[in-house]
Parts: sequence; C-alpha cells; structure tokens
Amino acid sequence: MGDVMQGAMLAIAVVSAGMKYKASRDQAKAVVAGEALKADRNKKLTFARASKQKASFLASGITLEGTPLSVMNSTFDVGKADIEQGIKNANRRSRNIIGAANAQLAMDLAGAVAGAAGGGDTDPSVTPQTNQFQGITKTGTAPSSGSSFFGGTA
Repeated sequence: MGDVMQGAMLAIAVVSAGMKYKASRDQAKAVVAGEALKADRNKKLTFARASKQKASFLASGITLEGTPLSVMNSTFDVGKADIEQGIKNANRRSRNIIGAANAQLAMDLAGAVAGAAGGGDTDPSVTPQTNQFQGITKTGTAPSSGSSFFGGTA
C-alpha cells in the first residue's frame, strides 16, 4: 500500500510541477505579447507625432528641408529606439521567467523523486537550523581556546 501511495504522491507532484511550469511559460508569452501591442501603439503614436510636425511646418510655410526634416527624423529615431528597447526588455523579462521556471521545475522534480524515495523533507522553504554549538567536537569538548562550553576554563 505504501508503494501505491508513494507512486500517487510522485505523480501528483510531477503534474503539479508541470502545471506551474506551463503557467510560467504562459506568463512569459503574455509579457512578449503585451509588449508587441505596446510597440504597435508606440509606432502609431510616432507616426502621428511626425505627421503633426509635418503639418505644422507646412502650415507655417516652412519647407521640409534642413532643420524641419532633422526634427521629423529625430522623432522617428526616438520612437524606433523606444520600441526596440521595450521589445528587448520584454524578451529579457520573458527569458528570466523561463529561467526561473526551469530552475523551479528541476527543484520540484528532484524534491518529488527524493520524497518518493523516502528522502525526507523536500520543501525548499524549510531551512536547516544553524549549529548552535559551533566549535564543539564530537567528543563534546570545547575548542582549544582555553574556555569550556559552560563558560569556565578548561
């Protein structure tokens, strides 16, 4: 009966790990998709700004040569740089999410296998207690600094 329970617990742990991993992949895809929408919106805004500048220059009787053309080109350059930076940032966030998901998946699966094999506590949030008796040897004697465990001299 114990083997059946261990097998079932292992299966549940593996399915759970897979579901968490899939959720992380979906989150990473959403980050990239959201930035793609934002990039499209920024592209439209950049064209709208440049068009407004062009109309303003032409309405003022300014030819689209020299400085006015430089201003419009600068508008496009800044818009393009903003879009490219946003896409780079989204891709980096996406890679970070996937990297963290890969690491978590490995830990979850290792914990599930260790738990199924009777490896004890597999919860990574449980940290071992620090050794309160550092410096005490296996025989229970204090280090050779001249003081004993209980505060007196050895």
